[in-house]
Amino acid sequence: MSLSGHGCAYDSILLLAALKILLGSHFFFPSTGGIETATDLLAREFVALGHDVRVITQSAGDGDFPFEVIRRPGLGQLLRQVKWCEVFLQNNISLQTLWPLFIVRRPFFITHQTWISPGWTRPFKRAALRLATNFSISHAMAARLPRPSIQVGNPYDDHIFREVNGSQRTRDLIFVGRLVSDKGANVLLDALAVLRQSGLAPSTSVVGEGPERESLEHKTKELGLGESVAFMGSRNSKELCDILNQHRPGRAFAVARAIRDCGSGRDCLWMRRGGIGGRRLARSHRSVRRHFSQWQCGCAGRCSSAAFD
Repeated sequence: MSLSGHGCAYDSILLLAALKILLGSHFFFPSTGGIETATDLLAREFVALGHDVRVITQSAGDGDFPFEVIRRPGLGQLLRQVKWCEVFLQNNISLQTLWPLFIVRRPFFITHQTWISPGWTRPFKRAALRLATNFSISHAMAARLPRPSIQVGNPYDDHIFREVNGSQRTRDLIFVGRLVSDKGANVLLDALAVLRQSGLAPSTSVVGEGPERESLEHKTKELGLGESVAFMGSRNSKELCDILNQHRPGRAFAVARAIRDCGSGRDCLWMRRGGIGGRRLARSHRSVRRHFSQWQCGCAGRCSSAAFD
């Protein structure tokens, strides 16, 4: 397997001699999601490079992996695992599994996949960041951390995710992610509604599952987007690759997440082009229209290509 990412991912670990790496992931297979996938990819690549890897997780289940998976470790077992390792990497910060570091000092790394959620644990998690070398998956994530971090995009398996020549590319936009509030699918629908008012109706695929699906489908109907937005549910990697290759190149490829702009208090739409990088695309209805003013959505003449003010 060849694993790729956006930059020199985890060079400080990979370039060392063979190490005992403890990889903490609160969720892991058979649970499905981005963190689970990134953890599996990293663990497999570390093993392929000759490292001894163990994954600790709170997800129950089983599975066949080229590394040991310790599920729901007790206090004593967790302490033994941290004593065993030479490097401890958490894929998202977890107070539940970092406490042994106050007893046994080990090089500690945290990959920040999402915001540190509000709540009573938040100040403790923010304080714990000083113990670690921190990685952020995006500029937006880095900007919200109280400590400096190294920006490293998430990895992907380039044996699976690749451009397939000869694919029939008939669709325009695609959202890939869990259907939860902080992923921004609701903001995508709002943006599509703005475009619809101006005569643009890009065909849009929503790939993923989550507790927000029913409300998102209801909102799609309310906004009159039922003909252009398709909810495709959860898909495995191969199916997702096939779906991605049904979308036209050069379009806005995926909505990464919606964030609340601290200065303006307005929702911001973040989009990725070609899956590489992310930038703030729009902070108002007018800028959404302006971005798409020169954009042809390939919808068989249903859309107007008129410029917007």
